[in-house]
Amino acid sequence: MKTGERIKLLRILTGFTQTYIADIADQEQRNISMIESSRYRPATKILEILADLFSCSLNWLAYGEPPAYHQLWGYAEVPPKSITQIHKMDKINKILQTLFVAFLMENSIHSYYLIDKKRNM
Repeated sequence: MKTGERIKLLRILTGFTQTYIADIADQEQRNISMIESSRYRPATKILEILADLFSCSLNWLAYGEPPAYHQLWGYAEVPPKSITQIHKMDKINKILQTLFVAFLMENSIHSYYLIDKKRNM
């Protein structure tokens, strides 16, 4: 997985927009788009800001060196309320499936548990 793909994965998982990340990193939105598509390699200062924003390891974000986190936690999503939101979630889920598998492989995670959101725990 490339640096831009790791940034895109974390941005989607956290629900941040490219514009929000650009504001935090003092960049333009198009720069974040170029970083995510691996057309532009971000400076170390930007990577440090993003690693702090995502609470992940700078070495993982920049170079893919595990571990990304000291502990991995799942996330839950609120069910979409409109057909537009459903289509958006489908698109996001397709991106996440591809990038999440690469994330697991980079961090040498061979097994994980999927939690059934319908079960009360």
